[in-house]
Amino acid sequence: MSTTYTYQIPFNNNLWKLVGTFSVIAIIGALVPFEFYGKRMTLTNNTLFYGGLLFAGIFLLVALILKMKSNNSKQNPYKIELTESTLQVPKGRTDVVKIPLQDIASAVEIGNKMNGGILQVKMKTNSVKPIYIQANGFETEEAFFEFEENLNKRI
Repeated sequence: MSTTYTYQIPFNNNLWKLVGTFSVIAIIGALVPFEFYGKRMTLTNNTLFYGGLLFAGIFLLVALILKMKSNNSKQNPYKIELTESTLQVPKGRTDVVKIPLQDIASAVEIGNKMNGGILQVKMKTNSVKPIYIQANGFETEEAFFEFEENLNKRI
């Protein structure tokens, strides 16, 4: 019996907090005149202004690219398929990784309240990295727990 779950790429909202933090630093550098002198460096309001603008721009660019990928994933979600003998996980848009269930050592939820549920799928051989599946990529939390339960039953 085969079970298919839809999975979309989750977006990390902490990137918006980083953009906001560096924007506030840039605003402080633009409005408050100051100079700090050290033995080998000088920190002025221009340093904060330009550094804040630079880092806010970099993180804004990264956040926008990841948000677009997340939105595209919502319109065309990935498929995670669990069969009697394999776990099929997408790798990119077109490739699929088929993992035999006998190669999986454990599937343990390692998430917490801050970052949500994360399922760590470890392999029996240490040469292969574990796979991490985030709960907020599933349509509902119940679908995530159902997937975790079915995977642990079949291992």
